[in-house]
Amino acid sequence: MKKTTQDGVRFYALHICLDKQIIIAIALSWLVCYILTLTDAVPDDPNHWAYKSRTDIRREALEKAAWFQVPYPCEFGAFTVEDC
Repeated sequence: MKKTTQDGVRFYALHICLDKQIIIAIALSWLVCYILTLTDAVPDDPNHWAYKSRTDIRREALEKAAWFQVPYPCEFGAFTVEDC
């Protein structure tokens, strides 16, 4: 986007990471919650208003989910290097 002032000076808007703003916002907010959980800034009491911001209360949901899998080395065979 180009803007020109009365003096003839041109300004250009530079949009960095425009298509990744939502992913970056989610990752940063999760990181803040993770740090608060590690430092025990969020209490363990389920009746507390900030309890749901803990990152360790739903860990078993990812462990039991069939669609979520962390690959391990050589799971799909040995590594190969080929010429182009």
